[in-house]
Amino acid sequence: MNPHIWQTNVELLIQARPDLIICNEYEAHSLKRTLQRIAPTIVIPWKGLSWREHFVQVASIVGQQQNAQQWLEQYDDKVIHAKEQLTHFIGKDTVSIIHIMMGHLLIYGRRNGGAVLYNDLGVSPSHDLLPGQVYRALDEQELPQMVGDRMLLIVDQDSESQQRWHKLQHTQLWQQLMPVQNQHVYLLDEMPWLDYSPYAHDQIIDETLKLFGGTQHINP
Repeated sequence: MNPHIWQTNVELLIQARPDLIICNEYEAHSLKRTLQRIAPTIVIPWKGLSWREHFVQVASIVGQQQNAQQWLEQYDDKVIHAKEQLTHFIGKDTVSIIHIMMGHLLIYGRRNGGAVLYNDLGVSPSHDLLPGQVYRALDEQELPQMVGDRMLLIVDQDSESQQRWHKLQHTQLWQQLMPVQNQHVYLLDEMPWLDYSPYAHDQIIDETLKLFGGTQHINP
């Protein structure tokens, strides 16, 4: 993040006068002393814990453990029903999550975008990344081996990403990809698909059922 934006955010935090600050290890690495001068600061590891563990820790800090447990139970019930419908919608089709960010092609694994699809809903990933790896960069020539039967595609709005997307979709390689041929490409917004939080994941379940249920098929 731009240093000026960081400073502005810190100043706004000082003005807000919080009783407690919760941050991750990356913010703590560069800002912990600054944050501790504003309010007591608790660090919750971002990469070291899953979204469920994040949720339970935050709930414990604010005295909402019981409510958090009830929410997770309701979420897991929702997952069970959604999995049954997804089996009917897509069978054993493999699904990839492709992101064009700052002009680079990325494929996501079982964290962030894949946490709900692959871990909770049991959708088969087109390619498994290393444990804990959020995404990895792709060369265009890898796409035929990596995209699977269906592709969730997220294209950022920066100029580099838009230019890359414009060029890519007019290539022969793109036109011959299986999801493109079968009209199984889904052009999506970043949120909630790449978020990593309980609220977003609850939304992703609903959006996944809409997507594969046939109401939002898009062939860019």
